[in-house]
Amino acid sequence: MLASVLWGLLGEHQVQSLSKDGSSGHVFEDLTVEKVYAACHRLGTLKSFPPRYTLRLPTVSGLYHQIDVVVREGSSSYHLIECKFEQLTDVAELYAFNGKLLDYSLGAQARHQKTRLRAYFLTASPTVSESFYKYALAWGITVIAPGCLPPPEHMLAKIEPNTTLHRQLTRLVDRTTCISLGELVAKPREADKLLADWRSHYQSWRRAGYGA
Repeated sequence: MLASVLWGLLGEHQVQSLSKDGSSGHVFEDLTVEKVYAACHRLGTLKSFPPRYTLRLPTVSGLYHQIDVVVREGSSSYHLIECKFEQLTDVAELYAFNGKLLDYSLGAQARHQKTRLRAYFLTASPTVSESFYKYALAWGITVIAPGCLPPPEHMLAKIEPNTTLHRQLTRLVDRTTCISLGELVAKPREADKLLADWRSHYQSWRRAGYGA
């Protein structure tokens, strides 16, 4: 659900009218929290936190990290969203975000806690490099950017059930979504194959008459 909400946010006038001179970063984060909060309120099963929230969960480093958008699901599952409102997003920013995720994931493992993290990287940059996609796929981070591939969850939500494409996208979502570090250790991702399947299913999705 959140992937579709974030994808839709990028097309809204409020976001498209923001200046990309580096002064709109916090405004973009605030708009994202507002959009996510409204979605959580409709569902009633998710809790969103204020923007730039310091997540006080155990870490290996002993430090707590500021996360642009935090949503809690249940008592121990979290959706963490990194927001970048820039003309060009550097892959190093993705590395830094994943560093925070690993600190929390390993902190939970060390204490035998079943904390589950679901990560999203939301960027207003119109271009995302091949290496950016592959790194995110390998670590189970959902990349959401304008003019790029729609997130698999968004495409799946538009598809009629009990169809071949619905089954293909369901498998793709399962393969690209990561909620625990243990999953990655047990079954490393083949990022090249995942990206190829994502592109292939997107073309099938478009041919079937579904819009972005």
